[in-house]
Amino acid sequence: MEGRLHLRSFSLSFQALLWLTFEAFSSSSADMAHTHSDEQMGLCVHLDSELRLMDEHRKALQRDREKHEEDLRVALQKVKAINMEIQRNGSRHPELHVPFIAVQGPADQLASARRLGEVEACVSGEWCASVELQKPAVEICILVRLLAPLLTEEPVTEATEPGATNQVLRLDGLCGASGAKDVPESSYAVVSSERAAEIRAIPHDRPPKPHALTLLRAWLGLELHVRLSKELSDTLERLIGRGVAKGQEVPLLEGLGATLRIYQAQGFAWMASNVRNGLGCLLADDMGLGKTLQSIALLLHLRAEQQLARPALIVAPLSVLSNWAAELAKWAPTLRCCIYHGPNRVLPKNCLRDESSSPNGAVVDVILTTYHLVRDDLPVLLEKAHFSAMVLDEAQAIKNRVSQITRAVLEIASHSVGSVRIALTGTPVENRLSELHSIFSFILPGYLGSARDFEKEFGKPLEKDASPETESLRSALRSRLLTAIRPFVLRRCKSDEAVASDLPPKIELLHTVMLTGGQRRLYEAVQKQELDRVLGAAEERLRLEQLGGDTAEEGAAAASGADLLSASVRAKEVLSTLHALQQICNHPQALGSKHWPAELIRQAPEFNKSAENSGKMARLLALLEEVLSPRDGREGEKVLIFSQYVHTVQLLQWSIEKAFPMIKALTIHGGLGISEREEQIQRFRVDPRCSVLIMTLGTGGVGLNLAAASHVVHYDRCWNPAREAQATDRAHRIGQLRTVVVHRLVTQGTLEERLAQELRRKAQLAHEVIPSDATPTDITTFSVQELMDLLKMGPGDSEAAPSNRADRELR
Repeated sequence: MEGRLHLRSFSLSFQALLWLTFEAFSSSSADMAHTHSDEQMGLCVHLDSELRLMDEHRKALQRDREKHEEDLRVALQKVKAINMEIQRNGSRHPELHVPFIAVQGPADQLASARRLGEVEACVSGEWCASVELQKPAVEICILVRLLAPLLTEEPVTEATEPGATNQVLRLDGLCGASGAKDVPESSYAVVSSERAAEIRAIPHDRPPKPHALTLLRAWLGLELHVRLSKELSDTLERLIGRGVAKGQEVPLLEGLGATLRIYQAQGFAWMASNVRNGLGCLLADDMGLGKTLQSIALLLHLRAEQQLARPALIVAPLSVLSNWAAELAKWAPTLRCCIYHGPNRVLPKNCLRDESSSPNGAVVDVILTTYHLVRDDLPVLLEKAHFSAMVLDEAQAIKNRVSQITRAVLEIASHSVGSVRIALTGTPVENRLSELHSIFSFILPGYLGSARDFEKEFGKPLEKDASPETESLRSALRSRLLTAIRPFVLRRCKSDEAVASDLPPKIELLHTVMLTGGQRRLYEAVQKQELDRVLGAAEERLRLEQLGGDTAEEGAAAASGADLLSASVRAKEVLSTLHALQQICNHPQALGSKHWPAELIRQAPEFNKSAENSGKMARLLALLEEVLSPRDGREGEKVLIFSQYVHTVQLLQWSIEKAFPMIKALTIHGGLGISEREEQIQRFRVDPRCSVLIMTLGTGGVGLNLAAASHVVHYDRCWNPAREAQATDRAHRIGQLRTVVVHRLVTQGTLEERLAQELRRKAQLAHEVIPSDATPTDITTFSVQELMDLLKMGPGDSEAAPSNRADRELR
């Protein structure tokens, strides 16, 4: 600027001098003017030209100077920015982290706590922010209520200089959670403007008292803005643990009619521990490992602990409802049980909110009902009933969170059930992680967050973002999810080392099912029709034979001979009818036209090929859904299914392939040649897609090695147990490396139930006389009266002892 003033002064002075000179020349004498006019004019022109050149040079110098000054200003800004970046990156002061809630409690009360509720009662939280010091290496928690007053209220601007609004605070005396004694003198922390704004936005009051659910989520890594003290974390580990602990104390149990295996005792103790802490459980053991028995043990424990003042509600598919009644009667006969089903269903007195409304009602410990009735009777159950506990069998029934059944179950659990909630299923996740979230919404509402948040945080990254680039991220996410659910989910497989050592080589299960309405009508119609025909013909024949004698002695002899002949004929007729009734138990469409009653229309919807028209078929498909589903990184298992009837084999193939389109169900029956049978067997052994092989007993029961299968299903009971055992041995033989599970399906209240009882009785009697596993017991050895008793047994009758109806899960 000073240079520019000098140049301008020089220019003005020079112009003034020029003007004076010009005036001097102008005022000279006329003579001089005339004499030197030409010379003066030339000098003026020359001077003017020089002045113009000097002025242009001055302007050029001014432009250069301005340019250099601008370059210098830009350079200085860059230097300043670089210096600030260096200062920020090289600062010796650590930065204050995101605020969080620090939760702790008195050490002596935490040490003496025996339940999660006691822990919840003695803890409290404080808003804190942490900073990590390098020397010494320690994380310091600073109470926000002490920190906030020290922060300035300067507004955060869109400054061009990064970090211009940062503050540096001295930490001495500010530490609350860890204690000031851990802070070296003259320790500082940098507080960014954004962090300062967050801290100022936190209410000055203490945060709300943390609930048990918040403590669990924080302990297991789901609540990142809440941190627990070491003493609190150790207490939760002691009370809840992260799954079944070895050497876990098993509560004393009275009234259970079975001895629990080691892993079953651990499962029962795990459920009892969670129940004591007010937490739900998902028991996801493999089929056949005794989920029902472990649950019954828990119900006995609840009653012993005075926690069944109101009954437990067990919800199950209709096809297994009778199994539960039989299992309860067998293993826990002291538990009073009722079935809430049928048109005349009534709630027991002690589950009513107003017990005075049913002064003569029953008092029970357990109520059995179905998922569909929970949905249909939702208003009644919400208004009138209250339950101490709720157990869901085949809990995958609520995997769809928007279905009416799921909504009804969750609403009942929310308004009419305490904290005791147990889910049983061998397939907690069949297709999507949202199914697991839906089950957790029942056993531990809110623990996994909302469905939308769970899908965003876990579902989408784990299911849809499957690429090599995201594998490490997904692996960490899987680990985080497993850690979060482990205390509440227990799954053991038959292949687990700890379980396999405790298992027999063969597990036998008896699944009791009920007839559908259509099956019941068809069964009763055929039964009445055949009884009238067989008994009427026999009585008429006997009458005619008796009329043939001339004397009393001849008449008696004729009657005796006629009775023997009549018995032989009746045996054949009754056997034919028994086969017809057993085919009805398999499926209405399995019954041949010979026995079909004229008054019933075969094409009616209740008799068509749908699996829903057969209690057995529905139960079989539910079994296969669990057995065939890949899980735990393993492919689904393979299954052999046996039936006595070719038409039933064909119905099974159609129904299974319709229900499981990705599965190929192979068949072997008498209509196939040797080469065709060998081809089917080879495909079953080597093709993963061919997971089901359905055979008639006559063709598949002998001489085959089918060790690729680990499940054997006897769809209908063979009337010769030896043949049934031979069929089972197709899978349970040398070379089989896995435990074989044998399933037998029996229809409750029909000839099948009585037949199973009689076959066991006769086999036991023969074994007592001639001990041998091969003792033959065939229905052909039954007397005519025994056959007639089987024929007369109707769907409403059920004389077999409960132990004979039990779904015998492994003991």
